Amino acid sequence: MRQIFFGLCLCVMTSSAFAAEAPRDETFQALANEFEVLSKGGSRKESLKNLQEVAKPQIDSPWRVELLKAICDLEKAIAEETAPIHPAEDEIRRLVTALRDATPDGTFVNGTLVRGHFLSMPGPARDLFLKGEKAVPCLIDVLDDDTMTRFYQHCYLPGDGPEMLRRSDIALSILEEMFHLQLIEQYQGISKPKTDAYWHIVPNCRMSRLDLKERCDIINRIRQWWEETADQPIEQKMIWQIRHAAGFSSKRLAIQNLEALGLGAAKTLSILQTLYREQRAQGTIDVELASFMAKSGDLTPLDDMFHEAVNLSRNNLSILRHLEYLTRYGGKRESSFLRRHFRKTPLSHERVRAVHIWADALTPGAIPLLFDYLIDGSPGGYIDTALTSLQKIAEVDFGFTPTMSAEQKNEVLARAWAWWRSTHFEIPWKAEWERLPQKERATIEQWAASLGDPSFELREKAARELKSLGSKAAWICLVHSRENPDLEIRQRAEKIIEDLMREE
Repeated sequence: MRQIFFGLCLCVMTSSAFAAEAPRDETFQALANEFEVLSKGGSRKESLKNLQEVAKPQIDSPWRVELLKAICDLEKAIAEETAPIHPAEDEIRRLVTALRDATPDGTFVNGTLVRGHFLSMPGPARDLFLKGEKAVPCLIDVLDDDTMTRFYQHCYLPGDGPEMLRRSDIALSILEEMFHLQLIEQYQGISKPKTDAYWHIVPNCRMSRLDLKERCDIINRIRQWWEETADQPIEQKMIWQIRHAAGFSSKRLAIQNLEALGLGAAKTLSILQTLYREQRAQGTIDVELASFMAKSGDLTPLDDMFHEAVNLSRNNLSILRHLEYLTRYGGKRESSFLRRHFRKTPLSHERVRAVHIWADALTPGAIPLLFDYLIDGSPGGYIDTALTSLQKIAEVDFGFTPTMSAEQKNEVLARAWAWWRSTHFEIPWKAEWERLPQKERATIEQWAASLGDPSFELREKAARELKSLGSKAAWICLVHSRENPDLEIRQRAEKIIEDLMREE
């Protein structure tokens, strides 16, 4: 069988049983060689014999425990292999049993899943996937079955050991691919939607690597999910996972896949709003749900997010999970709070991590925060990251390249400062404009266009309306004052901008 591919089978792992930098000695090489042979369909009995020969002397190797475990696992696999499969046995159970002979065939590139191989390669894993929901009960039943397959997990990092994936790993992966879910929380990773060509996986996410308690909890949660949603449409299965997700990355992926179902923007937003209100009623502010709602123009969670972040800050707790939301969707209140918060702790690890969040956000609201970081002498040494992000967000070329000298970087900083001093009004205006719902933006743009209407009364009314909107209309007025070919519109827009700057 040729297709073991999906989610948690792909981990680039660091085994807790290995020393961080255990030497790759003869025992390690013996394991690697035999696993390579097995992955190509070699005889289990022959590999068992060879590993038993290696284990006969009392070797002093950091890989001895792994060697003995491999011998034990091979003995179990051989016992199952020699037990006949009854011809009348249920077809799905026959396919599950056949997973023991799963072998790779170009499914991974440097430890990363290439999803296109899955449906193109025949074998029991693909056949189980194609059985759909009929196969789910059997797949759940083998989530605690660690029978060795023939899939050899190569070593990609120092300290990694040669390993073979287990039936439980493959069963979980089929379930995840079948429903586009993430059933084990990737605590240290950032998951991507399964529409990506590649799906990057973080260490220690395989079913067979979990400790007993965590494994039992996950299996029980998967059983409960299936019992409660087996007869329901896929959207209800996604909603259950959002409600009961073990952590933020699995919840984020479930929301992404709910969006991808094609329910329509209005219905999807309605579902997310209902889920957010449920969580809020239980005293929880759900950052993931709030972020996805904001992308659809619903900023009702902003006050909740702001006040929770303020309380965390008062108690000297991290606000990193709220940071991107507040930077991207907040206004003056949120910007002032974030600047005060990080000025209190200029050398904190939290602030260094924040630089990366601001850099990834690529939103105008991050500009004053990045400049504050540069004012404080670039603690943590991320001046290159800050300047690169400033150029991207501001869409201004300050002439910065990471390879330039320290003296040249100081010249870049001087140019960046000059730009900031002349444009610091514009940044929050642009950020606020980008946060406005499309319908509200369209209304403001109509008023701006009316500044050049043939009717004097309508031009005056448009000017009053735009000025009354304050900073909401500032960015579009600024754009018209610089770019509109109509002199009347340019002059009226300039007057509105001047008035707003005086009020600021």
